[in-house]
Amino acid sequence: APEPEPAAPEPEPATPEPEPGAPAPTPAANAPSTVVVLTCVSASYAPLFELWLERYAAVARHELVICALDAAAADAVAACLERRRVEARILLRPCGEGKRSAIWRARLSVVAELLVEDDRLVIHSDVDAFWLKDAAAAAQKAVAADSRVAAAFSLDGGRARGLLCPGFYAVRGDDAGRAFVAAWTARVDAVAGGGDDQLMLNQLYERHLLARVGGPQAWYLATLPYADFQRCHRRHRCPPGRMPTVWHPWLAEPVSEKVAVWREVLDELGNGSTATLDLFYSKGQALGSILLTRRV
Repeated sequence: APEPEPAAPEPEPATPEPEPGAPAPTPAANAPSTVVVLTCVSASYAPLFELWLERYAAVARHELVICALDAAAADAVAACLERRRVEARILLRPCGEGKRSAIWRARLSVVAELLVEDDRLVIHSDVDAFWLKDAAAAAQKAVAADSRVAAAFSLDGGRARGLLCPGFYAVRGDDAGRAFVAAWTARVDAVAGGGDDQLMLNQLYERHLLARVGGPQAWYLATLPYADFQRCHRRHRCPPGRMPTVWHPWLAEPVSEKVAVWREVLDELGNGSTATLDLFYSKGQALGSILLTRRV
């Protein structure tokens, strides 16, 4: 069921600073040289994939991996890639009856597979996290700022499921990145029937921050700026006229309605106008919700 919206907006959080007395951050010698973009698709979300691919292919061309969660999705993805003349690798990872816990676990396992090779940045993008600019540069910058940064996450800020959003994140292909994904996966697997990946991520993040009081840790997590990676289902603070790099909306409607509404907003953004987003952020919570999170 769709997550209810909070009654009032929350301030945008800052990336936590290293604890007092910790060694100064060591700049990474290089950002990962290879970028791999991963998205996961089920048959029911295939129409959204076509909209996502249309926007992604217009601004970026990286190694692309599609995790198909059922055979029908694999067929739909292959047909879409052919129509758009985009090259990508399709991995079939059937998830039975499509339980959310199985889907969350499948995408974590694919991320772990892609991290086996060193010197690569694996970017996971939900199929409704639309690229309006090439997001790889910002992700590389975030993880290259400190050699101990294992991953960088977009922000959610919800009270129920936590600060970090797994709908868009980037992980380094090194020991720190692999250790982080293994720790995250272990927390998901520890819950009977499979845990919520976002809840487990944020529990891990909070406990890791507490553990840092005792001294430097093997890995840290960075956050991506909300103004550039906009999780549009709550009213965060965002300057007017700010064109997002990635727009990740929310709408409590069937997929066909999501595609219709989001295409209109994406066309507007593609024409250089942020009018709808500006109204969403500037007006009251009720009006903002109606504009982008409910059918009008």
